[in-house]
Amino acid sequence: MSDSKPEKSDAILEAAARRFACHGYRKTTLDDVAAELGMVKSAIYRYFPNKEALFKAAIDRLAYQLMEKSAMALRRGRDAEEQLHLVMRTNFDFMAGIMQDLLMTLDAYHELRPHIVRQSAKHQRSFMELIESVIEKGIGEGAIACRDASQLARVLTLALDNLHEELLLRRLTVADGHRHIDFLFDVIMNGIRRKG
Repeated sequence: MSDSKPEKSDAILEAAARRFACHGYRKTTLDDVAAELGMVKSAIYRYFPNKEALFKAAIDRLAYQLMEKSAMALRRGRDAEEQLHLVMRTNFDFMAGIMQDLLMTLDAYHELRPHIVRQSAKHQRSFMELIESVIEKGIGEGAIACRDASQLARVLTLALDNLHEELLLRRLTVADGHRHIDFLFDVIMNGIRRKG
């Protein structure tokens, strides 16, 4: 039985993500990705015209997976406060899993970061808009006393970015990250939770 086109594309994207995470953008070649899959480079060209397109597709795939998991977390939350907390934990856990599953190295991360920022700007905006919509919902329900949902969404996103980097630097464990998220969330919510 031959692989279907979406299955083959997914396999290529997974192999590419592993190579980029371990070796960085410059050192990853389409030959390397093809060799990992036991195929020739020309087979990759049927799906992706070049390394840049492959990298972009790999980032897009991970970002869509994160947004799906975030949407599922929102559905589990009873109110805006619980939804925000669940989305933050889900984001952190997803990124921790990626770093672990892809065996991301610190050198590769630093070399990839500008590429990731450039390729994932729209996904970052989508994630911030998701958080912002939950905050606005909480404001509308009278549960959150905050004047600027956009600013709070940015603060939460920056905090998550910092925790991702600390995890990659191995300065904190996943359990430490959970404690930091819980602490940060308590501090922020105590400041913006509607009193009385």
